[in-house]
Amino acid sequence: MQSAVAVDRLQFAFTVTFHYIFPQLTMGLALLIVILKTLALRTGNDHYNRAARFYKLTPKGRKKLFVETSKWHKLSAAIVRILNPLPGGN
Repeated sequence: MQSAVAVDRLQFAFTVTFHYIFPQLTMGLALLIVILKTLALRTGNDHYNRAARFYKLTPKGRKKLFVETSKWHKLSAAIVRILNPLPGGN
């Protein structure tokens, strides 16, 4: 019984940590790319450009993002139809 509680607490800690850190990482990534591009322009050092390109979305990632976005639009449209079954939303 004690080990089940410990595993549950560990899973909860991981989940909370991930959901706390993930938004900061994604928002901070845009700022990091801007900083790296600015440093590349100011210093002329190609190292910063290579680092910024490392964090950019790849063509394969863009394709997956497009697929996931279209799935999301279909899902949200279905939810709207369920929540607003009457025309006019009343």
